[in-house]
Amino acid sequence: MKHRQKQGCLLGLICALTFFCVFFAQGAHEHPLFLISRTAPTCEQPGKEILRCSRCGYEETKTLPAQGHDYSGGITVDRNATCETAGQQSMHCTRCSAKTNVSTIAPLGHDFSETETVVAPTCTEYGYTARTCKRCGAVVPRQYTDPTGHSPGVWVIEKETTCTQTGVRARYCTVCGALVEQRSIEKADHAYTDRIVAPTCTASGYTLRTCRNCGAQTKTNTVKATGHSFPAHGTITNAPTCTAKGEETVACTFCGSTKTQSLPALGHSYAAEWTIDKASTCTAKGEKSHHCIRCDKRKDVTSLPLADHVAVAVSGTAPTCESAGTADVTRCAVCGKTLSKGTTVPARGHSFQQSRVLTAATCTEKGSAELYCTVCGKTETKALPALGHSYSEEWTLDKAPTCTAQGEQSHHCLRCDKRKDVTSLPRTEHFDVTDPVENPTCAEKGKTAGAHCKICGKILIAQKDIPARGHDFQRIATLTAPTCTDKGRGLMGCKICGATEEQDLPALGHAISEDWTVDVPPTCTAQGEQSRRCTRCGKRTEITRLPRTEHTVVYEGIIEPTCTAAGRADRAYCSVCGKELTEKTSLPAKGHAPQTTVTPATAKTDGRTETVCGVCGETLSAQSIPRIKSVTLSAKQFAFNGKKRTPAVTVKDKNGKTLKKADCYTIKYSAGRKQIGRYRVTVTFFGNYAGKLTRTFDICPAKVTGLQFTAKTNALVLQWNTVTGSSGYKIYLHNTSTGSATLLGKTKKTAFAVKNLLPGAVYTLCVRAYTKLGGDTFSGKCSADKVCATKPLPPAVTSSLKNGKAVLQWKPCGDCVYEIYVADKKNGPFTLLGTTKKTSFTSPAFSRGSVKQFKVKALVRAKKTVLNSSGSEILTVRFR
Repeated sequence: MKHRQKQGCLLGLICALTFFCVFFAQGAHEHPLFLISRTAPTCEQPGKEILRCSRCGYEETKTLPAQGHDYSGGITVDRNATCETAGQQSMHCTRCSAKTNVSTIAPLGHDFSETETVVAPTCTEYGYTARTCKRCGAVVPRQYTDPTGHSPGVWVIEKETTCTQTGVRARYCTVCGALVEQRSIEKADHAYTDRIVAPTCTASGYTLRTCRNCGAQTKTNTVKATGHSFPAHGTITNAPTCTAKGEETVACTFCGSTKTQSLPALGHSYAAEWTIDKASTCTAKGEKSHHCIRCDKRKDVTSLPLADHVAVAVSGTAPTCESAGTADVTRCAVCGKTLSKGTTVPARGHSFQQSRVLTAATCTEKGSAELYCTVCGKTETKALPALGHSYSEEWTLDKAPTCTAQGEQSHHCLRCDKRKDVTSLPRTEHFDVTDPVENPTCAEKGKTAGAHCKICGKILIAQKDIPARGHDFQRIATLTAPTCTDKGRGLMGCKICGATEEQDLPALGHAISEDWTVDVPPTCTAQGEQSRRCTRCGKRTEITRLPRTEHTVVYEGIIEPTCTAAGRADRAYCSVCGKELTEKTSLPAKGHAPQTTVTPATAKTDGRTETVCGVCGETLSAQSIPRIKSVTLSAKQFAFNGKKRTPAVTVKDKNGKTLKKADCYTIKYSAGRKQIGRYRVTVTFFGNYAGKLTRTFDICPAKVTGLQFTAKTNALVLQWNTVTGSSGYKIYLHNTSTGSATLLGKTKKTAFAVKNLLPGAVYTLCVRAYTKLGGDTFSGKCSADKVCATKPLPPAVTSSLKNGKAVLQWKPCGDCVYEIYVADKKNGPFTLLGTTKKTSFTSPAFSRGSVKQFKVKALVRAKKTVLNSSGSEILTVRFR
C-alpha cells in the first residue's frame, strides 16, 4: 500500500512540472498568424479579418476601413419623362446602388396630331371629335354631338308565361339593342300528371297529381298502410353468455323498421386442452383443469407431481485467482435439503487493472502500460495500441484564395497536425469596377460600358465601339434652285452639332398633270389632239389623237316619232360642215321610258311591282310579291359548350319559296351567344320586302352524362357528372307504357335519393340540368334513360319434408325471379336446382339420413339483364 502511495505522489509531481513548463513556453513565443476568414469592406460598412496563431490557437481581429462611394462621372437617366409626368436623372456609385446629384427632368407635354378623329353619336352616348397625342396616345374630345335616341323594334317574348308566374314581352332598340319597353303576360293554367304512390308498412298510399309545368302537387285516392312483416331471425345486439340470456333485433322485410327479441343462454363450452392453474415445487404439488372457452369456469381439477430440487454449494475451501477450492456440502436452494458432499470449486482468475503508463502511445506508434491484479497484487506489462489520427471536424484554412489563385483547406489531426481531405477552395469573385459609357458624336466613335477587376486589373466586360452617329443634315439655304431637268445647289446644316456643307440638290423632274389638255379640238371633218403637260415648264407628253365628232343634225319638215311609232323629216343636214344627211330623214320610234314602282311585301300583306311608261303612261307590266310567311331558325335550343352559337336563318314566302339573304334581308344576332341564356335574332327586310322580324333561341345546360345508381330496398340513390353552368337538376320517372314523365324532385347537388319505393321493383329514371337566370329557367336535354331496380328483400325461407323431398317456401321479395341452390356443406360449392317466379319450390328426392344446405336468391331483371339481387340465409335440411 505504501509503495502505491509513493507512486501516486510521483505521478502528480511530474504532471505539475509538465503543466508549468508548457504554460511558460507558450507565453513566451511570438504568434505566427495566418488568415482564417475575411469580410470585405463595402462603400459604407467596414470589413474584418480574423487571424489565428498556428501554434497556440490565439486569434486576432483586424478592422478594414469602408471604401466610400465611387461615383461615375456620367449622368444616368433613372426614369424617363413622359407627356404628363416628370423624369429623374442622377450619378450612380460604380460599386453599390447609391445615387447623388439627383435632378428632375421636366414633363414633355402632349404632341397632338393635326388630324381629328370623328366618333359618331349613339342612341344614348354623345358623339365628338378628338385629337390624339403622337407620343402617349392620350385622346382629348371636343365638339360634342347630341345622342340620336332609341328606335323601338317589334315585341319579343322575353319570358314565357307559366301556371305560377306571369310572362314578359319587350321591345328593343333596332340600332343598339337596348330595352325600350317591357310588359307582363297573364299566367297559364296547371297541366297535371298522375303518379300512384304505393302504401308502406306505416304510411298510406295515394295518387299524386303533379303539374308538369310548375311542379305543384295534390294527393287523392288514399289507401291504408300494409303493416310490418318481421322475419324469424335478425341481428344480435346483446350476445348471450354461458349463464345469461341475449337479445337480437329483427327488421321489417318491407320498410326496415326494427323490434327486439330475447336469445337463450349458451351454456358452458369447455376446452379440450389442460390449463396449468398452479405450478408444482419440490415440496408442494401443483394443479391443472379444463376451462370454459367463454367464461373461464373450471372442471376436471387434477393434482400435478412434485418438482426436482435445485442444488447449490454452501461450504468448503475458497478458490484463489490461480488455484481451485472445494465445497463439502450441496443443498437445495428452495427447501434447504442436503443433496451431496465433496464438490470441487474452480479458480476465480485474476482481475487486472491498469496502474501506470510506461510508454505513451502516439497516432502511429504503440505504447505500454503496467497492470496489477486487484485481488492478489500480481503485476504484468501490456502493450497499448497506436492511437490513430483524430481529425478535427472543422476545416482549417491552409491557404486563403484570391481572385487569381485557388486556396486550400483540410482537416488536421488534433495530436500531430497531420492533414487529410485536402480540398481546393475556388477563387474569389473579382472586385469589379464599372468603366463608364462614352457617348458617340456625329463624327467620333463612342464606347459601351465595361468593367475590370480593381485588384488584378483583369478586363471583366470589354468595352465595345459605338459607331459615330453621322450628321443629320437638313437644308438651311438654297444657293441655286433646281429645275425640272437641271440640278441645284443648297447649304446643309446638321441638326445635332451645327456643322455645315454644300450639297447638290437633285433635279425636280417633270410634274405631269393627271388631267388631259385639248391642244386641237376635233370637228366632224378633222381629228383633234390632246396631251398631258408639266405643271412647271409646260412640256407635253402622251400626245393622243381625238376622234372626229358626230355631225350636228338639223331637220326640216319634221314629224316627231312617238313611243311606238316612227317619225320622218323632209331634209337633214350638218349645221357645221353643210353635208346633206339623207339617212337621217327616217326617225325611229323613241320607245317607252319605263318607270317601276315597288310596294314592298310585309309579313301580313302581299306587295306589288308595277312598271309604267313615263312618257305615254301605258302600264307595261305588273307583278304580285308574295307576303313573308315564315322566319325560322335552324335550332331553337343549343347545349352549352362555351362556344359561340349562330343558328342559320331561313325565310320563306307564302308560296313556300326560300328567299335569298343577299336580295331581301340582313341578319343581326345578339352579342355574346356563348353563355346560358336567351338570345335574339333580328331579320331586317329591304328591296321588295319591308319590316323587321325577331326570333329567339336558347343556350341551355348540356345533357347530363354518367348517370349511375346505388340501390337500397326502398330507395335508389342516383349520381351523375357535373354539368357546367347549371343551377340545379330535375329528376324524372318515366312511365314506359304511356310514355309520360313525372317530376320526382329537384336538387343542386349531383346526387339524389328517390325514396319510398317498393323493394325489388324496376324504375326508369332520367335527369335533366337547368339554369335559372332572373325569372327564366333554361332546361337541357334529359340524360339517357337509366333502368334501375331497388334491392329485393332477402327471402326468408322455411322448409318441410314430403315424400323424401324438401318443400321450400318464402314470402314475395318484389317483382323477382328466384334461383334455388343446393350444397352438401355450408361453405359449398352450391349447385343451381332451378328457377321460378313462384314463392315455393320442391327439391328432388334425396337419400334418407342425408343433410343438404339450401339457399334462395331473388333476382330483379329487366329483359335478360339482372339489375339487382339478394340471397337468403343458408337453410339446413335433414332428410328422414
